[in-house]
Amino acid sequence: MSIVGISHLTFLVRDLERTARLFVDGLGAREVYDSGDRSRSLSPEKFFVLGGIWLVAMVGEPPAERSYRHVA
Repeated sequence: MSIVGISHLTFLVRDLERTARLFVDGLGAREVYDSGDRSRSLSPEKFFVLGGIWLVAMVGEPPAERSYRHVA
């Protein structure tokens, strides 16, 4: 078995619009989805594509404890 790719990376953020500007204007990502007022999302979120990888910015707080559940 081998890893063949990454589906997406989700970032928990406090300011969704500021993060969107960073991804689009700073990194050159393309916004492809905005949850807006849709209730099916856990919290407000936006999806982007950068270099073929999906990036997700979702409003939320980081986990209370440090763990090894991350990408570094």
